[in-house]
Amino acid sequence: MEWQNRLQVHFRQRADKPNTIRSFRMGFQGPSHPVALKGRAWIDAESYQIVRLETDMIAPLPEIRLVSDRTAIEYGPVHFRERNVDMWLPSSAEVYSDWRGRRFHRRHSFSNYLLFAVDEKQRISAPKSAEETP
Repeated sequence: MEWQNRLQVHFRQRADKPNTIRSFRMGFQGPSHPVALKGRAWIDAESYQIVRLETDMIAPLPEIRLVSDRTAIEYGPVHFRERNVDMWLPSSAEVYSDWRGRRFHRRHSFSNYLLFAVDEKQRISAPKSAEETP
């Protein structure tokens, strides 16, 4: 990845603001445990598209034994020929976790995107009379 022409933005959850971005819930009815995040984003200086996004926990969550949870996502352009549309979408994602004494690493690759669209053409006319109804 070429790092010239990239802007880097650092972010961190503020302690005085509610955390609504990420949380964990143990069980269907269990309490929610919000996770304060920090991270950085690399942004293309010409297109202003996010090229890479990394997030990490600010602090462990001892109440659920979550020591670390880190995510790194790479983005890239995807062209949809059917509609001649270009979108900036994830191309890969890596997740690293240390939960309950077990370490996890998952890598996901994304390709073969499909674009779904619904075209609605509504025609408003007078209601049919009883004679016209089959």
